[in-house]
Amino acid sequence: MNEVERIRFLRKEELGLSMEEFGKRIGGISKQTISNNENGNRPPTEHIKKSICREFNVSESWLRDGIGKPFVEKSRREQIIGYLNMLSDVSE
Repeated sequence: MNEVERIRFLRKEELGLSMEEFGKRIGGISKQTISNNENGNRPPTEHIKKSICREFNVSESWLRDGIGKPFVEKSRREQIIGYLNMLSDVSE
């Protein structure tokens, strides 16, 4: 599986997101840009790759080279902080 295939796999199989939802989550990237990236028409930018890793807790080694597992394991503390941040975003 190459980098483009891993991005498509991540979006569809692991996260179950549409192109539009995926793009919104990684910084307002258009559905067309995601489509172009996944179809190999335009390679994803460094910004997009870093946003995917940050937003979905994806291993950069896995995304780029297929090494290891797709997701980075978070400590219990990191999980709790993430959950509390999510709750504070919802309540605003």
